Amino acid sequence: MPAPERDPGIPAAGKLAFAAFRNDSPLGRHALTFRRDGDRLDVEIDVEYVLKLGFLTLYRYALKGRETLVGGRLAGAQFRADDNGKRAHLNVSRVDDGLLIEGSAGRPFRAPADWRLATHWSRRQLDAPMISPQDGAVLRYEVGAADVPGGQRRYRLDGAQPLELWYDAAEVWVGLRARVFDGSRVEYRRTA
Repeated sequence: MPAPERDPGIPAAGKLAFAAFRNDSPLGRHALTFRRDGDRLDVEIDVEYVLKLGFLTLYRYALKGRETLVGGRLAGAQFRADDNGKRAHLNVSRVDDGLLIEGSAGRPFRAPADWRLATHWSRRQLDAPMISPQDGAVLRYEVGAADVPGGQRRYRLDGAQPLELWYDAAEVWVGLRARVFDGSRVEYRRTA
């Protein structure tokens, strides 16, 4: 049996890592690890931000979890978040012809099978309504795209939490920029 082709959005090394910056000062990290077993893909995600003023911690954020796709479609997810002491969670499971979304954003609900998580690693997530991995909230965006130098493509997502995402020619995620609740700019830069 021939080896499966590499999935769009998954780097050859099976890992993505970003350094996060707030107004050009170090904020934290965002790491993704991809594991394939046949048509099953597990994506482990680990995000941590710490905003300090000297020795004083002003803000701390952590998100950890796993997203599972089978045949390229979301089949399950488990995430836990701590947003400066406020805990949140998301559990997704495949049911019948859809997804059961159970998160701290509200009551459990069923979503169509083609919905995606807003974990940003797959450019294809932008083609369907997205679910917040932090708490299960539904995220809807108006998406605009533009080519940028170096063979990359930038996507601008306009909505309640606007952001910009960059992907290379192989659809591998290479950057992020957003304005956050306090008006500051958060930017992701790929690390080796």
